Amino acid sequence: MKIKLDSTVTMHYTLRLEDGSVADSSKHYETPATVKMDDGTLQPALVERLQGLEAGAKERFLIKAMDAFGEHDGRGVMTLPKDRFGDAELEVGVIFEFEQPQGEPLNGIIRAIEGEQVTVDFNHPLAGHDIIFEVEIIAIDPGVVG
Repeated sequence: MKIKLDSTVTMHYTLRLEDGSVADSSKHYETPATVKMDDGTLQPALVERLQGLEAGAKERFLIKAMDAFGEHDGRGVMTLPKDRFGDAELEVGVIFEFEQPQGEPLNGIIRAIEGEQVTVDFNHPLAGHDIIFEVEIIAIDPGVVG
């Protein structure tokens, strides 16, 4: 059985950056990930690369930044007044959660603190990075059979 667009797939994965460092891995959580291929969880380029693989397959492939988490966009970096953060302990590299006007959360990484100004990057933490995706397909549920 091969992975198709409507399959649910159980797999172990590792995301590596260009330098080989691990950005995320299902092995860190000690359990494989299970995803429905067409539910929007995975980037389209990844869905395309996984289709056709069979249970037991082990693959490693490169996904360019624009097809992974997007290019880094300078418009997503903002300088905000320190008082916008209330009493929170601020530290460079920490992810801070903001509330958008619609009430939804928006995460930003604190990149710099200079006097009363805080620079926050609202890009995805992996934006601008090519990703090396390593996968081991454990099981495939074929989805709707028709």
